Amino acid sequence: MLRAYSVFKDLDKKACEILKNTGIELELSTCEERPNKEQLLKLLQNYDILIIGVKERLTEDMLKEINNKKIIATLSIGVDHIENSFFESNLIKVINCQTSNVISVAEHIFSLILSLKKRIIEANEIAMKGGTKKDLSARSNDISNSTIRIIGAGKISREVIKNSECI
Repeated sequence: MLRAYSVFKDLDKKACEILKNTGIELELSTCEERPNKEQLLKLLQNYDILIIGVKERLTEDMLKEINNKKIIATLSIGVDHIENSFFESNLIKVINCQTSNVISVAEHIFSLILSLKKRIIEANEIAMKGGTKKDLSARSNDISNSTIRIIGAGKISREVIKNSECI
């Protein structure tokens, strides 16, 4: 039986159920704090599957201590917290959540754009100090006919482009 460990004590119940239904023995963290480097290394040595997040950094020196096959599942889109040597190893299979939060992040980007364009934080500060609308300068606050420049062409960028077509 494969043994898995999640550094998250509140891993999604459905995910836990799926793992258990496939015969994987799952142990959830009982700690409030995330594991440090030494603890991560011990987890890598003691479990077949390790479920981590972006706060857990996996470095090449840790890989040298691994001598049997492992699955590392990161609950993130990005994998920059895992060094390339893990991807090149025949002993390690790295899995990431390729569509995790893509829509939420793209929508959050639009909320930030709107917040800046509509000057919500600035207006709130003026209102809290007893000021009036006249205290805001008379620059346009509309996002229509504005240009959004996007750097990158990943899933989030594509979702932002898709959403911008709705505006």
